[in-house]
Amino acid sequence: MNTLEFENKSSLETYRRAAIDMASAYAADSYLHTTGSVDPWSEQCFVTLIDSAIDHPEFVFPQATRHSLEHTGTENLPEILLALKRNEIICPFTEQVAGEITPGNNNLANAFREFKLFALRERSKLAGWIEFHEQSQIKYHHEIHVPGGVQPFVLKFWAESQATQKLVEDLGMSNNRLRYAFDVFFRGQQYDEILSFNSFLYFNHPLRTDLFLMRDGVNTSSTIRHSWGRLLVQLIRDRQLGKRIDEVVSITEGIRTNVQRDEAA
Repeated sequence: MNTLEFENKSSLETYRRAAIDMASAYAADSYLHTTGSVDPWSEQCFVTLIDSAIDHPEFVFPQATRHSLEHTGTENLPEILLALKRNEIICPFTEQVAGEITPGNNNLANAFREFKLFALRERSKLAGWIEFHEQSQIKYHHEIHVPGGVQPFVLKFWAESQATQKLVEDLGMSNNRLRYAFDVFFRGQQYDEILSFNSFLYFNHPLRTDLFLMRDGVNTSSTIRHSWGRLLVQLIRDRQLGKRIDEVVSITEGIRTNVQRDEAA
């Protein structure tokens, strides 16, 4: 269940199970970093990650492949994810991995249509996101999580589709980079499938949101009235809170403990 499909079952604050993807965690890292390139959606992802960590007792991150799952105990993760994991705020989702969901050609074609609309509409942000993911550390981590860099069925679809080559020409981007972006985009659908089956609310990276907009009857508005993440952003802007990851995670853990204690009372 992604956030767009979340309707009037309960408030997001009290929905127990939530998940966030690794793309969002890298983006949140970049919001806290003072040097290097930044994910164009960095602040939004940081806010979502903090809200999810505080408001949901069961908080997980899904994995792309079994190979990825085997390496979650190492340092091949975004820094903020490692810190949250050390503090037992988040853990890997182990029931299933995205790579075990194999789509049909129609599914890929439909997803590509949404990706094309997104790419043409958000050309500048997409280019910035691709540039951000070209950093050596993210590329190194990605090769561990997705051996080969792109899922085999995406490689096949991309090579055989004239529409993909037309988009490459229209955007003037590297074929390999745009194919990588589509693979990441599509994996959101795979994550949603494995998480929904286990009743997890999936907070996807904004790059993936258009995957869910194509479904009928979705709810595109958040029901969160108060955002702890936005509060932390304001404290950072006012220089009342630094951008050190350990400091941010420590404050998050303290708020989470108090919120969940109050809810249990």
